[in-house]
Amino acid sequence: MRRLLLLPFVLACATADPIVPLVPTALAPARAARPPASAFNARSWASDFAQPADCERGARQLQHESPELGWNALKGCVERARWPRGQFTNLQLIANGAWDDDLQQRPDAAKLVAHVIALRGGDVEGDLPTLQKSRVPIFTLAAAMRQPGVYKGRFVLLRAELSDLKSDGGQHTALLHESSLHASTHEYEVDLKRRDEGKSATTYSGEGTSSRLGKISGRVTEDQRYQSDSVWLNRKFVNEKFITGRQALGRIPQPDPFLEPGKDFIFLARFDGMRAGSEEESTMAVVTLVTYFAPSALLME
Repeated sequence: MRRLLLLPFVLACATADPIVPLVPTALAPARAARPPASAFNARSWASDFAQPADCERGARQLQHESPELGWNALKGCVERARWPRGQFTNLQLIANGAWDDDLQQRPDAAKLVAHVIALRGGDVEGDLPTLQKSRVPIFTLAAAMRQPGVYKGRFVLLRAELSDLKSDGGQHTALLHESSLHASTHEYEVDLKRRDEGKSATTYSGEGTSSRLGKISGRVTEDQRYQSDSVWLNRKFVNEKFITGRQALGRIPQPDPFLEPGKDFIFLARFDGMRAGSEEESTMAVVTLVTYFAPSALLME
């Protein structure tokens, strides 16, 4: 009798559903991985910043995650065309030490440097020494012409005016007249003038003797009028261009309609050596133009 009562209970236990462990529900999707450097849109990324200093700081943060991403981001900061608060003209942003390895080793570093110097107005002789402290392998045309064997095959940066464009078959050349630009200060009169007028009196006194009158004394008062004009002066900063006298024959890969003769450009070129100049006992450099930039009108000190 006792066995019959236990049998249904045993059967009920055998047919119960197995216990399934609880799995927590995902509340948010997993964080997406940062896209590879090849898919990273640097210009779009740079457009999120209000000023170049913030953009460079963001590029340094990306550099900690990936050197390639950081470098592409820095290029996006420099290449951005319009900023609400000025252009990328602070040279210390790329000469702060964080980018030294990139500036020394990357093949496109010279182009970035040339672009920044052009944005600053194109003072090549004034800006290159700052970058050379970071061992950036870009040199002046003057240094290359003094020691052609040392600098052959290296990058040179020069500000120059282009003339005498020639094409011979598939070869295109132009004569480059190097120039230097320096900021100077001039004072000039403005229209605001002020005239002061007034009157003053000067009194003279003294004593003396006379054979007829004896001892005498007297006082004389002299009235004087004066007039003065005040002219207000204003200070103006201007860029003065100096022709260095150095010339270079530049090889151009193909004719470019934006390279207008008579205008100054910042040229990045490879130094190929020296050749005889157009005048007797003169020499000129031979370079291969890599890229060029139009300098900004305002020279940054």
